[in-house]
Amino acid sequence: MRQISRGSFCGEIATTAANTRNYSKPATSLQTKQGLCLIIGGCLFATDPALNALTTVISWTLTADPFKLLLAPSPASPAGRGVTSEIISPTHLSADESIRLAANGQMFDIAFHGEAGDASLAALVILDDITPDRLQAIDRFWSTMWRRKTAPDERLTTPRRQRMRTMLRAVDAHYAGETYRAIGEILFLGYQIDAQSWVGNSVRETTIRLVRDGVKLVEGGYRSLLRRPRRS
Repeated sequence: MRQISRGSFCGEIATTAANTRNYSKPATSLQTKQGLCLIIGGCLFATDPALNALTTVISWTLTADPFKLLLAPSPASPAGRGVTSEIISPTHLSADESIRLAANGQMFDIAFHGEAGDASLAALVILDDITPDRLQAIDRFWSTMWRRKTAPDERLTTPRRQRMRTMLRAVDAHYAGETYRAIGEILFLGYQIDAQSWVGNSVRETTIRLVRDGVKLVEGGYRSLLRRPRRS
């Protein structure tokens, strides 16, 4: 049994992808610090800890994930063709009876309300602060079912993925005790950073923001990745 490290500065993906089968331990013998588990595999997992983190299917709630569809029997007949549960062939069934559907190169998480049978389906939309995201999810699903051009998923764009990767590297180094300057020197290799100019250097401010946002990400902010980015 070994203690978990918060990462290797540059190896966050390898750390989170590690198989935890050999590190399981009853929760009663955990060592904890500030509520965080310090032993790999020691927590009560929401999914099978023997599975690889890159292939494990996670089923989020409808509140957390606005792109998770909620389908129910339609209260009215469709105008023309409709979508029925008969043509939805799930690739994965979650413990909460949600399904993951792969169709025409797209992936959708779907929850059902009521017994659909062979009736046409309707989409239920929760009216809240993230309703625009929910509507985009329905639009993407409709386009896929009708084999139209499907709009790209705007949640994890290439720039957002790149920044998230950089934030994880920055927060790994921060938790390991590195100074902001040391972190900046690694993240921005093309910049010459000396002690005299560090205080007023733009790299310093960027590094501090990366660490700050990285801390928010690992302390629960990762759930924001389920939503489209919004301008602050």
